Amino acid sequence: MSLIKGYILLFIVFPVFVFASSLYVVDGQNITRISDLIYWKGNPFVQLKKVADFWNIKWSVKDGMGVAEWNNNFISFNTSSGEGLYDAIYALSNAASNANNPLISVASLSMLLGANYTQETDGIFMIKRPPALEINGAILYGHQFTIFFNAIPPDETVKVSRSGILTDIKVFPVKFSPNYVHPNSPLVVERDGNFSVEYLVTFYSTLTVKTSTGTPTLPVQNAEMIDFGNGILYKTSVSTLLSGKVLRLKMIEIPSSANLKVIKSSGTTTISLLGNSNIAIVGFESSTPLIYANDRLYGVPSNGSPLLTWNGQKFDIIETDQVITVNIGNIPFVIDGINSNSGNVILYTAGQEISNSPNRLYVQIKDGRVISTDYIPRANGYVLSINKSSTIFWNDVKIGQIVNFFLPFYIQNSIFAIQGKTLMIQNSSKMPLLNSINSKDFYVIAAKGEKLYFIYVEGEQDLGMVSDILLNMGFSDAFYLGENVFMIVDGKIVNGNLGVGLFWIEIDKTTGGVDR
Repeated sequence: MSLIKGYILLFIVFPVFVFASSLYVVDGQNITRISDLIYWKGNPFVQLKKVADFWNIKWSVKDGMGVAEWNNNFISFNTSSGEGLYDAIYALSNAASNANNPLISVASLSMLLGANYTQETDGIFMIKRPPALEINGAILYGHQFTIFFNAIPPDETVKVSRSGILTDIKVFPVKFSPNYVHPNSPLVVERDGNFSVEYLVTFYSTLTVKTSTGTPTLPVQNAEMIDFGNGILYKTSVSTLLSGKVLRLKMIEIPSSANLKVIKSSGTTTISLLGNSNIAIVGFESSTPLIYANDRLYGVPSNGSPLLTWNGQKFDIIETDQVITVNIGNIPFVIDGINSNSGNVILYTAGQEISNSPNRLYVQIKDGRVISTDYIPRANGYVLSINKSSTIFWNDVKIGQIVNFFLPFYIQNSIFAIQGKTLMIQNSSKMPLLNSINSKDFYVIAAKGEKLYFIYVEGEQDLGMVSDILLNMGFSDAFYLGENVFMIVDGKIVNGNLGVGLFWIEIDKTTGGVDR
């Protein structure tokens, strides 16, 4: 809690004069007017009780001392002298609540709220709290003027008016980011104000004004599109950065109503279009973090990692925050590996080879019960492999006990779940610390509205820059999937080589579509 020093809080016992003055407090989109300010020694004051109701300021007095608190700021004061204390130690929990009617100076109130205080005209005072919304820049490109923010702006933040070929764009309240990018166009006049900016754009009446989030980038241009019907599209896009660098994207757009199937194959696999349908396939090497598909576990979600889930009707991109446990009777075992050779508790699925170690214990599970505690070289059902040093409950494990699997809620109702490596965009906001991460020829999973996108990013790129491009394209959520991914469109491999032990997502178009 920080102490605001040297600001005065007075009681009404001091001689005052009342004038018809007003205080306006601008807090984001909200403007509050406090009338009838009270002056003492030429300085404006307002009743603490009145403003406390607006901003949930906690205050009280005890034994001649008082305190007013808001968030992490507080002011303590002496009820006799009215002066704020430099070394206050009184906390609200120790203070009485039956104070009279103290006054707080407008200057003290502004400091308590962490705001700027100005006198606009005689008798009119303004307290303006710096808005959380930041403007990163603006660009005029073609017939589009785009304003970039650090977050989605409220509806009333940007106001547009037109008069002939002049478009007047006012943005308030907003503050400028440290790396703000000016429009830098002879057709744009920029006027910066106090928590505001105005753009006067001289252009044809066909000018489109758009808002986006992230660092300013030029609009993305679509280069190619194949329509497979049923809302399934393949697109290629080109984006030219302000630096002149060109970014090329290839993507498959999938509606949430698509009938998706996950097919797992072992051994050497040749990828082809199944049946005679023109379908788009996205494939992953066996090392991909496929977590769940077809009522079967394939991996363990890493806490804090992004995850794509689909329940047959809706796509979700979330951060994982739960674990998978297997309960044998009342004994919970937290799974930290599936079909792997490392981990304290490893779960093997049917058909998987199991390594034998004298330092591990084995539990064979079938039809929801323990059927054996002997080692088996290949799993017929589920097999738990447990490090001997990681459990003290082994003697409580008995043949015939009931076994329950507890899956995270986001997997329980999913048809499949795929885990990514790095979250890039969440709720239309760019995630921090992305600018230091680079990758080459990689894939991103992204969402926009009710649609899912598998996006191939060509060449070596910075994830932060790619996030800015995706934000400019209107994506609300996205994560970095990795490099060992391939895509097949219209019977052709877009990129990548086929490996061993692959699975792919098939888009089922048996309900109709466009033949090519």
